[in-house]
Amino acid sequence: MAGADVRRVEGTSDERLFPPAPGSTSTALRSTGGAQRFGGLFVQDLYTVTPEVELMAALRWDLWSNVDGTRRVEQAGGAVDTVAFEDRSEQQLSPRLGARVRPWEWLTLRASGYRS
Repeated sequence: MAGADVRRVEGTSDERLFPPAPGSTSTALRSTGGAQRFGGLFVQDLYTVTPEVELMAALRWDLWSNVDGTRRVEQAGGAVDTVAFEDRSEQQLSPRLGARVRPWEWLTLRASGYRS
């Protein structure tokens, strides 16, 4: 079996703040935003050694990126500070091994080891 998945998330947050004792350096408005992209590929195989013993192996590769991240802060006195965050991306390979053993009709044992 093999497959793939992709997803994109984009968001913004706009806040109007009301400090209890506002001054010219008090934060009055704050806006943040950015997007995330996710993708993954996987393969999995199941091998039946005997009707009582099955082995499974799988491998998944994930990639994600944070892009277009920004923060804009406006102070009550009118000063504006805008920060553009550096785009970042990471990837991860996740292997998995498993086994199913059925020594008797009434008992099935399962074990797996993986990294994610």
